[in-house]
Amino acid sequence: MSQPTPITGHNDRNRIMVIGDSISHGREGDYTWRYRLWQWFGEQNINVGFFGPFEGTEPPPKPEPPRPPRFPGEEEEIRWPRVDGGYARDVDRKFLEGGGCRHFAVGGRQAKHVRASVRDEVKRWRPNLCVIELGFNDLALGRDKPEKVVGNIKGIVEEVQQAARENFEKEVRILVADVPRRKPYPGMGNLAERIENVDWILRKQIEGGSWGGEVRLVRLSEQYDCKSSGCDER
Repeated sequence: MSQPTPITGHNDRNRIMVIGDSISHGREGDYTWRYRLWQWFGEQNINVGFFGPFEGTEPPPKPEPPRPPRFPGEEEEIRWPRVDGGYARDVDRKFLEGGGCRHFAVGGRQAKHVRASVRDEVKRWRPNLCVIELGFNDLALGRDKPEKVVGNIKGIVEEVQQAARENFEKEVRILVADVPRRKPYPGMGNLAERIENVDWILRKQIEGGSWGGEVRLVRLSEQYDCKSSGCDER
């Protein structure tokens, strides 16, 4: 199989920022679906640039002593993003050297954390297409209610739109993925039901047009198989 046409540049119509959690970030040694997207654009001869503050995947955790569980209502500690992991050894070097690997995705990231910082990143990188894949960690780690999760994802969309209007006076096209399923896990309670509720609300609101014409829903849950698509079997 021949290598795809290399993508080494970008233009004002094809500036992409991927905003997500571990599903979009990938772990050390992964190809990541971002790489497959980069390959697809090359095969279609579509010249794009990928933008964001990070380049790497998530490296293995460093050894550390056990940590006590959080008290009820105590916020999870936000640690500096671990984003210096490598990719699969045989990825196209042009993906790494030409900026194709840049992104704004961090393993473990919750939508409420991204909402507080995304405006500055949009202002800095000036994307005109944002791909948002978030929500699972808000439900599983933050134990947030579905309505709150959707509210934070919508808040990200609004921050992106506002940053674009204020700083470069153009609309940003936005793709919002629904939340994929994962295998049952002890202690998660009614996680599957809450994921279903989030996805139902997203479909109703986005496909109903209440988030605006430049926002589209991606039904990731219908395509993402946790047993074969994700390293953490979500």
